[in-house]
Amino acid sequence: MNEKSLLDCTPNEFSALKRDEILRGIRISGGKVLASMVNGNVSFCGGDLTNAELCAASGAEILILDQFDAENPFVEGLPAVKQPMDTIRMVKKLTGRLIGIRLIAASPESHKKLSRGMIATPQNAVKAAAMGANVLLIAGDHSSIKDALREIRKAIGDGMILLAGNGNCGNEFPTIDDINGYINNGADGVLLQGPGTMPGCTEEWCAERIAHIHYRGKLAIVSVGNGMENADSDTVKRIAFSAKLAGADLHLFGDDGVMGIADPEVFMAYSLVIRGRKETLRRMAISLNR
Repeated sequence: MNEKSLLDCTPNEFSALKRDEILRGIRISGGKVLASMVNGNVSFCGGDLTNAELCAASGAEILILDQFDAENPFVEGLPAVKQPMDTIRMVKKLTGRLIGIRLIAASPESHKKLSRGMIATPQNAVKAAAMGANVLLIAGDHSSIKDALREIRKAIGDGMILLAGNGNCGNEFPTIDDINGYINNGADGVLLQGPGTMPGCTEEWCAERIAHIHYRGKLAIVSVGNGMENADSDTVKRIAFSAKLAGADLHLFGDDGVMGIADPEVFMAYSLVIRGRKETLRRMAISLNR
């Protein structure tokens, strides 16, 4: 079993990691792991570069594809694949990173507004696993998330990491009961709004919930979303420092930036705060051939 922190893993090592190794690798990384939501339907730099590649080059260890349709897989800027089921594996090949997708848990009425391949169903989870995804982020309203987690965990077993929660949820912040519901139904980690990213989300608010998540033996993820993934560097640094003080294991950037990703300069500013210059530059520079 790989006992390395995720920060120390090379691209080739990422490709071989199993679920338990990824979870342990995050836990022993000292709150320094970066992830990013990626809108794969657009490309910041045009047709010869995916948003996923740009986020990887900016320093993220985990890339979560947003607006990804498990029934019709597509990523803008990706080279041609032999068949659609190879889409996620091609993203992995180009980025050398762990890849996840976001699925939406919602009421039957809300389902009508979504493509079938974006809904948090056991069928879509199984398809994501078959395509090579490492992580599923289950978002939506609290009750629907719990129901979806239970059914998806039954369908996929222990092969994939399940994260639960919303980065931008209006005023419906997760309670301790919600967090327990996620964990009781199979979540490996819980996503919270980061300090200062939503009104009322203070460092103390985050720290209380993170302490409970850790007490339950799970990962605590903070979201840098609600437009704050495009904030000025001083604001981003304050969010990063507060998130680390609160005890976050994993920091997830939203994709509400220009052309479907966080501003690459935000990655740098945030990364320098939570992991310092050496580890920031190492992740940005390390070759896919290592």
